[in-house]
Amino acid sequence: MLFNLDEHLESQAISATQSLSPTGTPVTVVTGASVTQFNEREFIKTKNKAFFPGNEEWLMNVSLPCALALAERGRRAVVQCCASQFTKLQTLLKSYEHADKIQLLSGDLGEADWLSALDETLKNWGYEEPISRLDFILYESYTTDIQKPFVPTWLENPESIGKSIQRRVAFFQHVSNYCYALLRSGGQPELRVLAITALASFRSVSYLFADSAHKAVSSKFLQTWGIEALEHTKKPVSIVELCPGVVDTGLYDPPHIRQAAWSKASYSGFPFSSGVSAEDLTSWPMLSPWDIAEITRCYLLASFCEDADTLLESEHIRSLMTAGRAGSPSEELPLDVSGELPLDVIGELPLYASYPRYPWGRLPAPHRGYTPVFITPLGQRV
Repeated sequence: MLFNLDEHLESQAISATQSLSPTGTPVTVVTGASVTQFNEREFIKTKNKAFFPGNEEWLMNVSLPCALALAERGRRAVVQCCASQFTKLQTLLKSYEHADKIQLLSGDLGEADWLSALDETLKNWGYEEPISRLDFILYESYTTDIQKPFVPTWLENPESIGKSIQRRVAFFQHVSNYCYALLRSGGQPELRVLAITALASFRSVSYLFADSAHKAVSSKFLQTWGIEALEHTKKPVSIVELCPGVVDTGLYDPPHIRQAAWSKASYSGFPFSSGVSAEDLTSWPMLSPWDIAEITRCYLLASFCEDADTLLESEHIRSLMTAGRAGSPSEELPLDVSGELPLDVIGELPLYASYPRYPWGRLPAPHRGYTPVFITPLGQRV
């Protein structure tokens, strides 16, 4: 007997999304936002850190800049955070220039209740301006005891690892069920999901088994989701897994953690270059959360035709276009007869052609299914 997705989704509360309108505007759901109070006793100010706009007292994680980058381009975003972060983010957003483009949502990603709250938020927002579709930027941090990093496998706690993996699977399962319901009965024309994991999803990392196992399970779920969604929904579905290397969120600021990372790196076969100093964090070519935000923004804006005009306003994007396909010089790429950027051309645009220092990947074409994107500023190889 074939699996009946409609019966499986009967318990899903999808009410607001029944009124999705093709004449509306997109809304992006961004999960896992958080900020940390910056102080010079614990952190080092580097060019790659992402501070909240206009307030260098607060350091942002990977997901929050993604929402802000979209808001700056007029794209509405619902930002999920945990309960302990809600008040801090709410206060910061009050002074943010594009606060009207962001709705803050508190919830536990390990439980399904946050999606019911999301649905209510979307319903209320839809009254103000119709919503055409939902995109997703999925991030959930994996927290370990960073006072004891790089633990050998024989000292790992199997129970702790099991709980973290169970939570991650539950998170993705809840979201995928919600997306299935959108595609099957909620009027969603197609689905774009960008999940931020890490290179550890694909490569072995010595003394970081717990982190690698957690991310590898995430990657396998995303790959499988990309296949199953096409089978069960019969609509365009794109699951993009962003796999960055080291991102400067403050994890490596404590000297003992930085030294541990340095001493263990060679065991993984990914040594640092000779131009990097173990003591000088500013010499580490880490990614900035703003880099991740730029990738997500470019992909979401470029992958839908109605955003072509907004895309073309960016001098940075124009520089990518003039760089031509696969990074070779060429004439500026033309628009099609309707004045839109052809989707097959978008898929060939090199990502960050103006940053030759790093071996950046390229944005994937908006094909159906699952696509991994590797971003390796330290020259690591998968």
